[in-house]
Amino acid sequence: MKNSLRWRVLIVAAVLAALLFCPYKSTTAPAWRIQIVEENGQPVPNLQVKHAWGFFPLDIALWEDDRVTDGQGRTAFPRRTTWASLARRVSLVDATDGATAGPGFFIRACDGTHLKEAKLFWDGNRHWNPAVHEGESRVVAKPVKECGEID
Repeated sequence: MKNSLRWRVLIVAAVLAALLFCPYKSTTAPAWRIQIVEENGQPVPNLQVKHAWGFFPLDIALWEDDRVTDGQGRTAFPRRTTWASLARRVSLVDATDGATAGPGFFIRACDGTHLKEAKLFWDGNRHWNPAVHEGESRVVAKPVKECGEID
């Protein structure tokens, strides 16, 4: 009887340890299509678009990917993921008071040739549903004197 209880306790402890300490994959930034247009609705072709994403504060620095819009002012970015255990995620949320913890991404479109800038920010809304929102945005590029950094 004592051996049976010990085995049960060991199995429960092993399952709990696996749930707490085994990393699992989650979406940091969903796949996203973007179209950059002028204020009059005309697409902006050949515009440099920077995608920066991270799971804050799991990622020490933002990850980045640069693309260029096509003839219709469109470009696309794939889904980005991160791996971390539940224990790691919970410990980081406590360390930051939950204020900035979680996934998010920025998209900034601008280059020295066009001097038109468009920005988009996704705050990692956990209620985001890809069936409702297809991950496509139309963003208006406004004239600028110089391209800024991601704020």
